[in-house]
Amino acid sequence: MFKKQFRVKSRNVAKNSERRKFRSLIGSTHNLQEEDLEKIIPSKGAIEVSKLIVNRPSACDRDEVNVTLYSISAVPLFFEFDRAVYPTVYALWRNYSLIQRITTWEAVLPRLISGADLLLPGVITPLQGGSDFIQLRKAEPCGINIHGNVYPMCVGIALMSGDEMIGCGMKGRGVTVLHTYRDFLWEAGPRNHPPQLPPPVPIPDHQPQLPPPVPIPDLQPQLSPPVPIPDLQPQLSPPVPIPD
Repeated sequence: MFKKQFRVKSRNVAKNSERRKFRSLIGSTHNLQEEDLEKIIPSKGAIEVSKLIVNRPSACDRDEVNVTLYSISAVPLFFEFDRAVYPTVYALWRNYSLIQRITTWEAVLPRLISGADLLLPGVITPLQGGSDFIQLRKAEPCGINIHGNVYPMCVGIALMSGDEMIGCGMKGRGVTVLHTYRDFLWEAGPRNHPPQLPPPVPIPDHQPQLPPPVPIPDLQPQLSPPVPIPDLQPQLSPPVPIPD
């Protein structure tokens, strides 16, 4: 969607009432506590609203589409398309859990950046060590992260639910990609690179198997059999007969 350069129709700073309304929308949509929302959209930061004309994504039947971009301090954080609001990679690098994530291999990333959609054979399932996308719903925004790093590199629309992905044997197209690291929307920001954070090590839900107890040796001393006490009575010789 942002693979090619977009055109800016207008740009203005949101009014205080509009800024509060948008900030409240993001907080309620993503169930954010105030301290988490503050890290993404500071309460005192001005929001710049830009109206863009961009090339259509693969799932759209129009050549060009209108997009509203929301930026803070020259960092594009959210964009609105077809009445849905999506975080940019910059917003997801501030909070990677804003939307559901799907994991793929690093070798797939160049194809996504070049404009391809994410195919399910390239997805790493939760059982293989990927992000848990089972709760993902069809047509819902989702992030695409690379194996070994939880921070998403792409943002797209799920073409089916997580259950449907598993049910079809992980075949076909899974995500229509709208925005990627190194596209023109990324270039409109500070152009920094994603942070690195490996996924957490899963904690087993069962009790660990303890080794069998070590037998405690019998500490009672082993006594040797009693030594027989010799008969100390003197051995008397038989009486000598007295001659007649």
